[in-house]
Amino acid sequence: MEKIRYVTKEKPVTTEAVDVSAAEYNRGIGTEHRVSISQSYYNHGRTPVIVVDRHGLKYVVPPCGNTNLNKVIIRVKIEIIGDVNINSTDLLDNSSMGSSVLLDVLSANQRPLSFTNGFAKTYEVDYAYSFEEIESKGNSVYLKNLDIVLSTLSPFIVPFHPYSEKGCRSYAIKAREHVNTNTSLGYNIVIADSQGVFGEKFVNINGRAYKVPVDDSGEMADGVWLISSGEAKGHSNVLRPIFQRYDFQDAEKELGLYKSVEEALTLGDLISAKEAEIKEVNHEIKKLEAELKKRQLETQIDHAKIQHDLDKEKRERDRDKERNDWELEKRKRELEDRLEALEHQRRLERDQMKHDYDKEKQRRSNFDSILKFALGAATTVLGIYALYLKIHSSK
Repeated sequence: MEKIRYVTKEKPVTTEAVDVSAAEYNRGIGTEHRVSISQSYYNHGRTPVIVVDRHGLKYVVPPCGNTNLNKVIIRVKIEIIGDVNINSTDLLDNSSMGSSVLLDVLSANQRPLSFTNGFAKTYEVDYAYSFEEIESKGNSVYLKNLDIVLSTLSPFIVPFHPYSEKGCRSYAIKAREHVNTNTSLGYNIVIADSQGVFGEKFVNINGRAYKVPVDDSGEMADGVWLISSGEAKGHSNVLRPIFQRYDFQDAEKELGLYKSVEEALTLGDLISAKEAEIKEVNHEIKKLEAELKKRQLETQIDHAKIQHDLDKEKRERDRDKERNDWELEKRKRELEDRLEALEHQRRLERDQMKHDYDKEKQRRSNFDSILKFALGAATTVLGIYALYLKIHSSK
């Protein structure tokens, strides 16, 4: 595409239709302040050109002027009247093609502007598109920066503007094949909210909440769009897809849109839902109380049983202890009796041993006496015998 720049031109102010009398208008013209932005279309070719805007309006522009150029000229003009200041700073940070066009226009003349009586100034930029380029695009082309469709086709077959309602409908239905077939059910909700005034919403499907996201691109007119399979009527198998736009104020009621997950889950009746929830909670509390009482009773029974078993075990331990103590006492007595018997036996044996010792001592004493007597007697006898021998030998 070819771009042609024009310098700023001086232009006198022209009157326009207003809802005031001519006298009132003329009295205020010296203090009028306004800005106008326009696009003009010039067909310098040999065949008519159709221009389609976002609203779906079609302009059939016949050839005019120098048809040998074989081009379509689109003139974008900004006219400033009065003390109107334009700040284009934000356009520098905007990546949209439309913003680039406005920047082109405002920067078309970098030198100080001249004015008519210091009152009006005009910025202009021309964009040129050749017929060869249009034909190379299938005889129809969408110019994104200018937001128009140029076509050399018949008015009856010119494509829709892609962002017009019919264009959006056509694209949306083609992009969602399941809404255009009788073999499946398609149901789509699109929120177009370029200004962020409506926000995301939620729907209830089979008791579950689903979020409807927001498209803030501005490519579709603001509102809520329903794209769905056709409504079943009679026994016909031919169901025309539905593509319908709702205003924000009507969409919530018509399509069942809710502002939060809670509202979607309760179908918008939060009070009844809360009452039902409280009732359910109370019911659950009663169930828990009954269960708690049941468990407490079971616990008491278990505790009583455990206590009974403990008491029984204690009694058995006490009986065992008594039995063991009795056995120990009996054993002790037996041992004491045995010990006493042993002591008695030892005493008897000790007395017997003493008796035997004394008896033996007496016997030995008697034996010594006899021995002494016998020795004395023997000595006497030997003395007598020796004397006898002595006597006998002396004879």
